[in-house]
Amino acid sequence: VNIDGFINTAQFQKERAKKYGRIPSADLYFQPSCMHHLKRIIDETGCKIVLSSTWRLSELRVGAIYTNFVMHNMDIRTIIGKTPNFLYATTFSNGKGYVERGDEIKAWLKANDKINYNIESFVILDDDSDMADLKDRLVQTTWKLGLTRKLANKAIRMLNGETNEYKINSKN
Repeated sequence: VNIDGFINTAQFQKERAKKYGRIPSADLYFQPSCMHHLKRIIDETGCKIVLSSTWRLSELRVGAIYTNFVMHNMDIRTIIGKTPNFLYATTFSNGKGYVERGDEIKAWLKANDKINYNIESFVILDDDSDMADLKDRLVQTTWKLGLTRKLANKAIRMLNGETNEYKINSKN
């Protein structure tokens, strides 16, 4: 999962700024409705969370993620890992000179499927679309609204394999 544009939204930050005045960059509270929808996805599917956000690179921000999970009665053990950081890699699959987040997600999946977890299904919850060949697994949110009820329902259907459209393709 990503953080900004998923559970930390422009709408929520604007509301907090209006209520409290200038919000410092260290303000690390997430939009309650988005956290509610994420909790529903976890509760209804039994899924685990892998952090793909740049927030995974900061211990302060990872701590804030755990704090928000606790504040919203979510088990922090649901978070099972972080994708690798390919920021300084020299070879990219897209040939464009930058890493797509999808490449980092594929690397985590390759390193962890069958060894640590038996991954039957997955979704990517993110407001960006740089998912390489994993775009069919993307539930794309927006920075303005984040995770909505409709998008949470789509993620639940995908994770529960309720339609053939969302089954994992063997080439992924």
